[in-house]
Amino acid sequence: MVNALTQIGIDALVKQGPPDKRKELSDGQTPGLRLVVHPTGAMSWAYRYKAIDGTQKKLTLGPYAKRKGAGLTLSEARRKAQEAQRRRVEGIDPANAKKIERQRQAAAIAKADLQEADQFHQRFSEYMRREASQLRSAESIRAVIERRFFPKLRKRPVTEIKRKDIQNIIDRIMDDGEPSAAIQAFAFIRRFSNWLVERGVIEVSFCNGMKPPAKPQSCDRVLSEQELRWFWKATGKIGYPEGTWARVLVLTGARRSEASHMTFSELDLERANWLLPKERSKNKEAITIPLSKLAMSELQSITPLGNPPSYVFSTGTGRDGKIAPISGYSKFKSRIDAAMLEEAQKEATERDEKLDAVEIPNWTYHDLRRTCASLMGELGIPPHVVEAALNHKTGQIQGLAKVYNRYEYLKERTQAFEALAARIEEIATGEAAPSNVVQLRG
Repeated sequence: MVNALTQIGIDALVKQGPPDKRKELSDGQTPGLRLVVHPTGAMSWAYRYKAIDGTQKKLTLGPYAKRKGAGLTLSEARRKAQEAQRRRVEGIDPANAKKIERQRQAAAIAKADLQEADQFHQRFSEYMRREASQLRSAESIRAVIERRFFPKLRKRPVTEIKRKDIQNIIDRIMDDGEPSAAIQAFAFIRRFSNWLVERGVIEVSFCNGMKPPAKPQSCDRVLSEQELRWFWKATGKIGYPEGTWARVLVLTGARRSEASHMTFSELDLERANWLLPKERSKNKEAITIPLSKLAMSELQSITPLGNPPSYVFSTGTGRDGKIAPISGYSKFKSRIDAAMLEEAQKEATERDEKLDAVEIPNWTYHDLRRTCASLMGELGIPPHVVEAALNHKTGQIQGLAKVYNRYEYLKERTQAFEALAARIEEIATGEAAPSNVVQLRG
């Protein structure tokens, strides 16, 4: 008969020192309970039993402790072993029951965290609707917030969001070449976190101690004819989506986000027009953008994705299973830069020049828009037509003329974009523009 374990006996065992090899001591009072003594001197409790399928199993109960708090005392180990025995009698495998309990607890914690995260998301959305009107480019800020912040923070309890989390996201936006978006997003996040502090949701603002991102330097970069030639050849090699998208940028003078979120429903290919809604326009004014024959050929080469088709420029479905617009502008830019450099080096080799001397100054997507305007000016297109073509209010029309002049210059803009396309094609191929293209001078 196995004797019951006692605290005095266990104390004596401890004084004897660690055994040469692992051994288990049975408790005569509680069937299946074992005190496991390791050669390291550590001791733990285990419960051995026969499973429903007849196999022998062991359930680890926890480390041994003489007093409560540091582990399981003798009485606590007996209670746990008796609970395991009751489960076995009920037809439940004790080891599985322990695993199921851990999963249940983890699920309960995750559910609580998700509920808190959902509340955070709801508060964020409510604050966005109420306060966004006070910030510049509210729609673009909303897009940045929902695309950059929500995926990273949505499943986190709001009380666990730290300054470094916000800083990391802001840094990534800056690294992607979006300084203006980073500045505006930071301003919004700071206002929102201060609002949470006021409500007592958090104690300290997420942005406490953070400095706003550096303001982007003003730039007047325009691609030279040589660079534009390399750009056109490079984007042609890269192809859809980023190569085609980049070509549309320079052919339409559109802003980056306006073109990347272009939908098939906005295109009127029969009339060769792109109907940009006011919701996606920076100045909140809808505009019909004429599409040149060259722009049309680029767009008509695209195979629509999705049913029904949605975004014109896409790499496939997003996390929600829906067709998503292109993103990752910095990666696109890197690919275009590499392809342009390859074209430049190819030409240098043909001229027997050293490849080390070939260098292309950095440019941005907005420089394509500036290049578009510059080429139109070179063609003699009047400034107010260029302004209308780019949907940009620079102040060429002032006073009462600004109030009453609602003429959209659609005919003039159509001619301007055709002339622009012809000039780009001439630069890219080295061939003169077709005689049927109207060249607008003075």
